[in-house]
Amino acid sequence: ENVANAIAEARRTGPDIILCTGGMSVDPDDYTPGGIKQSGARIVTYGAPVLPGAMFLLGYYEDGTVVMGLPGCVMYAGATIFDLALPLLRKQDWQKPPTWVSLISTASSFSETAPLTAWRITT
Repeated sequence: ENVANAIAEARRTGPDIILCTGGMSVDPDDYTPGGIKQSGARIVTYGAPVLPGAMFLLGYYEDGTVVMGLPGCVMYAGATIFDLALPLLRKQDWQKPPTWVSLISTASSFSETAPLTAWRITT
């Protein structure tokens, strides 16, 4: 619920892309994939045959907003699934450079009580 609420708040700012990092594995304590689904996203894929980054999630909202669940490796590995997916997303017909909202858990995984930090980034 915490993840879904944070995404709803982020969506109200009108970003083109929402990035969620942390808590992307299949461990029962990892709430991010469920929170993304609960937020109303149509999940296109959860899991990718790429290392590092196998627990990547890609989804869309009805208004075309992209949401990505990014495994923790995107914060430290030199190249990940994010580096492969982002150029494909940038080819969408955006009239201006996309704006981003990143939701990052300060805990090892999103939890019901983990604080979330949001950054709005314009590229």
